Amino acid sequence: MAHPTASIHPPQQQRQYLTRKALLCLLWSSVFFLLISGICLIVIAVRTTVPPSAAAGSVADEIILGSKLARAVIALQDRSVLWGIAAFSLVLGYFGGVIQSLPNTDDQSIEQYILLKQYRKSSHIRFGSRCPNCDARVQGQFCSSCGQERMDSSELTLGRFTLYAISEVLNTDGRFFRSLRLLLTRPGFLTDEYLRARRIRYATPTQLYVVITAVFFLASIKLDFDVDTIVQQIPVLAKNIVKRAALEHVTPEVIKERINDTLENYIPLYTLFMVTAFAFFLRLVYRAWYYVEHLVFALHFISTVLIIWMAFIALELLIPPLQNVSVFLVLAGSLVYLTISLRYVHSSASQWRIVPSALAFIFLFGAYTAVTIALAMFLL
Repeated sequence: MAHPTASIHPPQQQRQYLTRKALLCLLWSSVFFLLISGICLIVIAVRTTVPPSAAAGSVADEIILGSKLARAVIALQDRSVLWGIAAFSLVLGYFGGVIQSLPNTDDQSIEQYILLKQYRKSSHIRFGSRCPNCDARVQGQFCSSCGQERMDSSELTLGRFTLYAISEVLNTDGRFFRSLRLLLTRPGFLTDEYLRARRIRYATPTQLYVVITAVFFLASIKLDFDVDTIVQQIPVLAKNIVKRAALEHVTPEVIKERINDTLENYIPLYTLFMVTAFAFFLRLVYRAWYYVEHLVFALHFISTVLIIWMAFIALELLIPPLQNVSVFLVLAGSLVYLTISLRYVHSSASQWRIVPSALAFIFLFGAYTAVTIALAMFLL
């Protein structure tokens, strides 16, 4: 079927046009907000000096850097600063959208998007007369050759996806290891296969995510957050720990260890938040796709990030100097994998969309420290 090329009749499509324009302006405003906030965070962290008491002894370089970032995050919590950055980002985004200087905000791109969306709705995944998994001719609801179920666009509703996830999440077999190999060696391939309804040969995205997250949780003992360093940088947290220890008639070290143990339990919850939040942001960038399609991509991607993280944990045990740069190497490896995956799955989309997607992941990855500080304060 040929790609649609006809132009949109303005009176009939005015509402869709205005909605698309507003969403694009909001998207670019979000990109500007993340970019400006990141630059401010880096500038504040670079200009922050660590007190001699915090830098004494054998504190690792990445711990000192974490302390600087913690101070920068606290500085950015000032509402006047955040509101100023947000207002400036909105002005940039909407002004750039009105004058059509930002990518995909011009009239031709918006009209082409609306036509493409209509085209996709009429030609989305359908089982047809042949099975997409084994190419056998199908009569009825299931393929008589491989057992693949007939499916169409209703498969991409969130309720249907959740039901499949619950029923299949514990049915892990030999397909898991085949899927794991493909997940690591062919970025984006499993997502593309799943969305093309070629699923019988692979583990589901939820199976991969749950198993990998469980293994990561068992290995997270190595990821204990250093409360002592944060205590040195945040006097309020130090005072609260001392007060809590006095009330319970224990030493402050007992309270710190309790905080570490509790924070460790939040790791699976935060990884789940990263999956859902990252999929939501991808939905804003790649509007022609359903949210569930982005959710599948996010499950595969975050699962890979956890594997990369665990690999560097193992390398740190063999090569201790890697502890100083392991976080940056994990982030760099994840961004390379993300770029390759997006280029594979969204090969027909504009490549500039990779940039805001990468910025969103960097923001979620960097927010781990801020979330940990907030949880530590809440636990007291």
